[in-house]
Amino acid sequence: MAVAVALLAAAVSGVLVFSPGKRADGEAEAASQATVTLSKSEQARQAAEARAADAEKAQQAALAKANDADKARQAAEAKAQQLDAQLKTQKVSTNAPPSTSRPSSGVTGVDWNKGCLTC
Repeated sequence: MAVAVALLAAAVSGVLVFSPGKRADGEAEAASQATVTLSKSEQARQAAEARAADAEKAQQAALAKANDADKARQAAEAKAQQLDAQLKTQKVSTNAPPSTSRPSSGVTGVDWNKGCLTC
């Protein structure tokens, strides 16, 4: 970009040296406009680069959030599996055959298998 500006300036200088009066003024105006246009183009390029950098930062932040969410999901799955295993262990222990150390229902009036009083 700087090379293009330098070449344009050199060309304008050469034209101005060999051009008479009014023509030189018109060409100087054109060169001035070209320089302004190049400057605006450079500013636009820099703004586009800044927007691209901002977009990349936003993409990285979104990726970090996605990774955090995935870690949280994995932790929740592990916790659910642990709770499921505990629940299965509890079901096994509650389905165990009744203890023989309890008195029979005839003695107390309680049916220990059903958990209620018998009449």
